[in-house]
Amino acid sequence: MKLLGTWYSVWACRVRIALHLKDLSYGYIEEDLENKSDLLLASNPVHKKVPVLIHGGKTISESRVIVQYVDEAFAGNGSPLLPADPHERATALTATTRSHCTTHQFVLFFCINRSSSSLRSRFNIMNFLCMFAHIHPCVRS
Repeated sequence: MKLLGTWYSVWACRVRIALHLKDLSYGYIEEDLENKSDLLLASNPVHKKVPVLIHGGKTISESRVIVQYVDEAFAGNGSPLLPADPHERATALTATTRSHCTTHQFVLFFCINRSSSSLRSRFNIMNFLCMFAHIHPCVRS
């Protein structure tokens, strides 16, 4: 399994968090969005954006879709990322759509300054992103 992303993409961060919470191994490929790789262009030819998950030779793009895919495809790994109830799941996915802009601003504010890379800072940022993305265990009922 491979993930194409950028260090500053909140959407790639969301997928990395989901993969971590599911305790899944994956290869991470850092993309330069100013000079997109052939792999990215072939994997997401319509939007040409990250994140893209490559699993079993198949590609999945868009963070919400990837998180839902990972949750369903690896149901036996870790805790569920999304609520089991269809209405609650739909509500959580809708909330993540609304949070994209604010979350992206938050990540840029904290992640552009890479000097604050203490483990505690990263943990706090990851916890915030998990809660904001509605994939944190404490948010789910």
